Amino acid sequence: TALKNALTDPAVTNIKLTSDLSVTSQLKIEKDVTIDLAGHTFDLSKTSLETPIRIVSGEVTFKNGTVDAASAPDTTVGISAMGGNVILENMNVYVDTPKESCVYAAYGSKVKVLSGRYENRSSDKYEYGEGAPLVLNIKNDDTGTIECFGGTFIGRDPALGDDNLGGTFVASGY
Repeated sequence: TALKNALTDPAVTNIKLTSDLSVTSQLKIEKDVTIDLAGHTFDLSKTSLETPIRIVSGEVTFKNGTVDAASAPDTTVGISAMGGNVILENMNVYVDTPKESCVYAAYGSKVKVLSGRYENRSSDKYEYGEGAPLVLNIKNDDTGTIECFGGTFIGRDPALGDDNLGGTFVASGY
């Protein structure tokens, strides 16, 4: 409740977690905010939502923690930028799905991955295409972007870019 209240309070621009949180309803973010997980975890195992952490507008920075969707349904995405922009710094994002990804960008969103570990633990091939399960993904026929400046990626190589749009997610010079 405190987190949801902070996310709707326009005066709050920095949030620091003090414990792990089980996310059971959508965290919809519609403002500029930095969320420091301070070593804690957003546990998505008890959600049935496809986008439990959904950035709709603003620039949102997540840092220093974990988003764990590895035990969530295989239609759940760890972090979804659906109109807003996202910066990921020192984050760990885990999924276990042949259908979805750790991070998703849509509706013109821009995602910057600065550091961390992004891991799709599925042992199955990507369900809607060839190769390893997705780690990063852009909505088909969308203008969203994902740029990786660092990090470790287990699953589809970010240098291969999007499964439909191609290109590369690796920032120039990295």
